Amino acid sequence: KTSAPSRILTATITSLTKERPLETVEALFIPIFVGCGQGSDTAEIEPNQTQADLVSKTIKTGQLSEEAVSRFVVGLVEDKVTPPMIWNDSTMPVLTTLLSKRPSLSDEAVKMLAVLIGKKTKEHCKNSKFS
Repeated sequence: KTSAPSRILTATITSLTKERPLETVEALFIPIFVGCGQGSDTAEIEPNQTQADLVSKTIKTGQLSEEAVSRFVVGLVEDKVTPPMIWNDSTMPVLTTLLSKRPSLSDEAVKMLAVLIGKKTKEHCKNSKFS
């Protein structure tokens, strides 16, 4: 089980997000959800619930500008990202929270998001047991 992040870590991330939202999104938040394990010999490491909760909480505080929220969504769904975003019970609420902010997205970003959702829906249906 993961523990809650320390108050000092939370305060530091909140402050950084307030002062430099785009840099925080690109250098901290996006790498938590995409490219996990990249450049290492270890297996892909999924983001944990604590990381996802911390990012969601930061998004909900309104510290991210619309531009930063849009960049975050695009960073999660870009097709040039390898490995791509890990879709699980921890990461989906983060994407949902981002989308609830109604970011301005290009047609291409919306298309990429729709394609990824379609793929995940198909995977889910294949893996589900029907009675």
